[in-house]
Amino acid sequence: MSINSIVFTGNCGADMEIRHTPKGVAIGTVNVAAKSGWGENQKTTWVRCKLFKERAEKLAPMLTKGTPVTVMGEFQLEEWTAKDGTQKSALACNINSIQMQRKEPAVQQTAPVQQPAKTDNFLDDDIPF
Repeated sequence: MSINSIVFTGNCGADMEIRHTPKGVAIGTVNVAAKSGWGENQKTTWVRCKLFKERAEKLAPMLTKGTPVTVMGEFQLEEWTAKDGTQKSALACNINSIQMQRKEPAVQQTAPVQQPAKTDNFLDDDIPF
């Protein structure tokens, strides 16, 4: 038995594109940038993600450029011959589950709150115990 699954989080690189097969089946494709590492060692891997049929059509308006997502699906290596005759390949994911994350709101600058001045002018008689 083999298990073929991938889970990753990233941002959509562009709006999802919808195309249809000759039989009318919708195929939605969106490239997702998944980052790994940190600092100077940070790398971005682009994963071509696909949705099919009604799911592709319903989710296309929500999967727009910059949308943060968590994707679970089956991965594969797509291979093809380019117009110039060179062999190309790309990591792809057939999505089983996708969750849109909340976009982080812009940080608003606010004036610092002044704390009331501390006063040590109380008597021991003011303490209730």
